[in-house]
Parts: sequence; C-alpha cells; structure tokens
Amino acid sequence: MVGERSDLYIGGRWIDGDGEAIESSSPATGAVLGSVTASSHAQVDQAVAAAKQAFESWSRTSVLERVERCRYAHELCLERND
Repeated sequence: MVGERSDLYIGGRWIDGDGEAIESSSPATGAVLGSVTASSHAQVDQAVAAAKQAFESWSRTSVLERVERCRYAHELCLERND
C-alpha cells in the first residue's frame, strides 16, 4: 500500500478518529492507495468549532502573508506529491 492510515488534525493537533478505516483505491488500477480514519459527528463538530476560532485570527492576517502561507503549503504539496 502506498499511503499510511491518517489520523484527524483538529485544532492544531493530531487525534485518532472514532470510526473505522476507509480505504482509497485507484479507479484506474483498483490498487489500494491508502486509508483514512472516519470521524464521529462529535469530531466533526470539534473541527468546525476549531475552524471558526482559527478564522478569527486568519481574517486579521494581511493578504500578503496569506499568499505567502498558501505558496508555502503549495510547495510542500509538490514536494510530497509521491
């Protein structure tokens, strides 16, 4: 399997999902690419609350800094594409 099972990232920390693993497969080959952990309704509520709280400070961040952070995230995605 290419990927590893992923946990949930909520409020700046990694936590275990309360659900089962959900496998992701390639539609072209059917090969299993990895798996993710399902979350509970309570964990979704926690994630939404954390996002609302983070938005308060993010909305006060300058446009230039937001662009720089997004570019950095994009670069990380390109580096870790495999």
